[in-house]
Amino acid sequence: ITPEKIYTSIDDESISKTSTLTTAFTSRNSVVSKSHLLRVRSFWSPAWCSVCSKILVTGWMQGNFECEACHIFCCRDCQLQVDVRIPCGSEVAKMAVKNAQKYQISFNQLMTTLAPHDDNGYTNGASVHDGAESKPKHRNALSELETQQSSESKVTSINGIGLLRIRVLKACLFEKNLPPEAEPGEIFDPDFSILRTGDHYCRISWSGSKDSRRTKTVLQASKPVFESEEMIFDVSHYGAEYKLEVVDVNTDKPVGACLLSAQGLLQWQRDEKIRQGLISLLDMSQKSDPRRVKLELRTGVKDAFGLNFYNASKLSGESKEKNSSGRAGEISGWLEIDVVLDEDRSLFLSSNPRQCPPRANEEFDIALIQLHIARISNIIEDIQKIFSTY
Repeated sequence: ITPEKIYTSIDDESISKTSTLTTAFTSRNSVVSKSHLLRVRSFWSPAWCSVCSKILVTGWMQGNFECEACHIFCCRDCQLQVDVRIPCGSEVAKMAVKNAQKYQISFNQLMTTLAPHDDNGYTNGASVHDGAESKPKHRNALSELETQQSSESKVTSINGIGLLRIRVLKACLFEKNLPPEAEPGEIFDPDFSILRTGDHYCRISWSGSKDSRRTKTVLQASKPVFESEEMIFDVSHYGAEYKLEVVDVNTDKPVGACLLSAQGLLQWQRDEKIRQGLISLLDMSQKSDPRRVKLELRTGVKDAFGLNFYNASKLSGESKEKNSSGRAGEISGWLEIDVVLDEDRSLFLSSNPRQCPPRANEEFDIALIQLHIARISNIIEDIQKIFSTY
């Protein structure tokens, strides 16, 4: 099977009719104009670019892309063309995904070829135990996507303590990281001109879940303007935390991250009400307006939350020297967002108050122990320096 044969239906029937399809579906479905949410991916089985039909086999080398929204594949050469040739969510994109799923070779398909099944779904020569059946489940990526988007866009019921609303506006990325103790005036200086240029998007993840949400990719910008739609999260408990990362598309690694906690956000909002003189219980029960804030993006953080946010390995040794560039918590830029946490009033203002959802039990984490040891070592070394000095 050659890539040309695989994508004949797309090239002959779809790509040649892109303009016609775009005109026909633009008035019916505004999703056609959306840009792809490309993310770097490694392909361990044969796959083909949806634009040029070039084969994508990279193994451990990351050099090609998959759209997180419509799941089409794209090579690096076609990264800038895919939004025009095959708009995200269009009929052309759906046909590309359908053909990719049809012809992509998977491990299950290989095993089925080597060990074919009979009419009842069992491997030839295998016996059936206790009437147990094993039915293959074929899941359509597009239908899953539509279900996920529908559920995400209709987050209105509250199962936790409230709804967190975040709108990512823009970011600023420095060419050289600033030290962790840099003053806010230096970090948010509008005349700061030594910036890094690249392709970036913002990703939001939260504690207790492996899911994440993200913005569109902004190409070749040192001050990317995301202007994302409002993202709504059901906050599970008062100890929930949300990590915002600005990610480099080409490496799929964050250039900086910041952490928001449910308790911290609520305290911000209550402090603002007190500053305005709204100190009564009735005033505190009123919903707050979204607050526009600039958050420092820090490097040297781990893929974790809470006390395990900073990397313990970068808190010891030579990395602590002033001239070192590997210190944990160095500032790589800032991120501007609109954020508000609408706390569920039925938790405390109701004749029949709802019980507060409990926090999840924390699992033992060896990395957290290493972090505490590194901090204790730093304190001991600082005390020794004080004694040696005085």
